Amino acid sequence: MAGAVMYGQSNDSGVMQSGNNNNADVIQTGNSNKARLEQGVQNVSAAASNNNTAIATQRGSINDANVVQIGNSNIVRIDQVGANNIANANQGTARRLFGTFFQVTKSLNNEINQDQDGNRNEVDADQLGAAFGGGGNNLINQNQLGDDNFSRAQQDAGASRNTINQTQTGDNNDALGLQGSGGGIGTFDNTINQTQTGDNNDAQARQLITTKNSSSTQDQIGDGNFGGVRQQGDTNTALQLQTGDDNNAAIEQDGTFAGTSFLNEASQEQTGNSNEASSDQKGALNNSIETQRGNENTSDIVQTGDSNRSEVKQLGNGNIGATEQIGNINRARVSQDGNLNSGETQQTGADNDAQIASEGNLNMGLIAQINDLNDAFIFQIGNENISNISQNGNQNFADSDQTGNQNKSFMTQDGTSNRSIANQIGNLNMSTVSQSGSMNISNVLQRGNSNTSTVTQGN
Repeated sequence: MAGAVMYGQSNDSGVMQSGNNNNADVIQTGNSNKARLEQGVQNVSAAASNNNTAIATQRGSINDANVVQIGNSNIVRIDQVGANNIANANQGTARRLFGTFFQVTKSLNNEINQDQDGNRNEVDADQLGAAFGGGGNNLINQNQLGDDNFSRAQQDAGASRNTINQTQTGDNNDALGLQGSGGGIGTFDNTINQTQTGDNNDAQARQLITTKNSSSTQDQIGDGNFGGVRQQGDTNTALQLQTGDDNNAAIEQDGTFAGTSFLNEASQEQTGNSNEASSDQKGALNNSIETQRGNENTSDIVQTGDSNRSEVKQLGNGNIGATEQIGNINRARVSQDGNLNSGETQQTGADNDAQIASEGNLNMGLIAQINDLNDAFIFQIGNENISNISQNGNQNFADSDQTGNQNKSFMTQDGTSNRSIANQIGNLNMSTVSQSGSMNISNVLQRGNSNTSTVTQGN
């Protein structure tokens, strides 16, 4: 069955069908519209299309809709309202390689729905199943409301049961999907959801070559926001939520071609304006959480290894939080409440624990750990406090507590099983502790103002 209803002038409509139980419906109202519907065939060899449905409806002027389907039980619907809109949908191909040999790329039981309301919008979708007859239950939904929006979704070779949903409300927004990169490698059970409300937003999500069971969700409300996700591996999860203007969030979970990066989780939530969050994970079973509320905050998490945990939470304006983990089973947490605070942890080794908690303004905390089983804690309440802890060795413990303003604490541990505690209550206090060797113990308590303490231990 094929039907075409056209009103206006200079309309162009073409329908080609081959196979069984196909339906095609074209309705065009306006000027200079083009619609091409083709189900099956191409270069042929048994590239029939069965039980397919293709519907294209265009209202306005200079619209262009193009639909090609090769495979079984596919559904495509394109609806455009406005002017100068372009929508493309493609499911499967049939190419002649040489002689009588053909590569038939099918996408089975797929459904593509594309809706546009506005002017100069462009939507594109590809579902190309596995080469030599693979495919799956893929679904692409793209909905754009506004002007000058662009949205693209692709589910490539080896992809089955993937889902891409992209919704854009506003003007000048960009969204890109992409799952799998071809080669007949199994990329299946993946989900990408991207929702943008506002103007000039950009959302990207890529789940590449060896991607399996991955999920990526990006939700942006406001103007000028950017969200990017790249996942390569098995069973990865990424979540990005941004509310406000000019925010930037990026998550990258990457492994080798063989897929050594798996079971990683990363989430980013930003509320306010001009915030930046980035997370880079390489390895397995890593977890990162970034939460920022306020303006002009920066958060950066880097994890290389397995079973690492990192969290950065910042409330206020102009705060900087960063964690870097190289090794396995490390734990890091930076929590800052106030303005213009800086907290950073660096861990190289295994089973290290680092925590920085700051309340106030212009506080600085730094923890550096090398080797294994080290514990370091910094707690700051007040303004313009500085605390640095450096641990090089194994099973060291350091705790720096500051309550007041403009206090300074420096701890250095080089060796094994050293223990150092510094507690400063007041203002303008200075504490320096240096430990080398094994099993040294230092306790420093400063109460009042402008006190100075120096401890040096070695064996």
